Amino acid sequence: MDACDYAWSVAPSGTWSRLLGGQASVGFECMKNALMILLIAAIASAGACQATDEPDAAMQIRVEPPLEQNLYSLSRVVLKDVTVGPGVLEQQYPGARIGQSCLIVRGDVRNMDTDNSSLAIFAYGYNRAGEQVAQTLDAEGVIGQVTLNLAYGETGSFTLHLNACDGIETVRIFAYTHGGTTP
Repeated sequence: MDACDYAWSVAPSGTWSRLLGGQASVGFECMKNALMILLIAAIASAGACQATDEPDAAMQIRVEPPLEQNLYSLSRVVLKDVTVGPGVLEQQYPGARIGQSCLIVRGDVRNMDTDNSSLAIFAYGYNRAGEQVAQTLDAEGVIGQVTLNLAYGETGSFTLHLNACDGIETVRIFAYTHGGTTP
């Protein structure tokens, strides 16, 4: 039996020094090693719990409307591609600061309006109960939207920044065309 086994098997009726015959430092080394092993095991198990085969929360956010659908019932702007993921604000937005967490919505749209080439795009985030819990932070011309100039049939890319909220289950993207030019 080594000093570590002896130290752990003896009832705590005396001091470590007396139990180990003057080898108190060995007892403390054993305790330190045992605590280190417990700490490593705890860290390893915590890491294992976080690394699952499930997609992360951002990837579980549903986007409406589906691809190839109009972004608003009267709109002639079609969603071609979209991704949603977590991010950090790299610039100041109304009501938000640099470094703040956000949800980034990136995508491509096609303008199918034969009369107007100016587009406004914005999005809202909704929780499980259907309540709006997030909105577009961008402010291109109007707070809460981005703008694009796309002629009929052209496709363009957009990026929206929504305020972060843990309860977002659905992101609904909207777009409309209007006369005039975008800023």
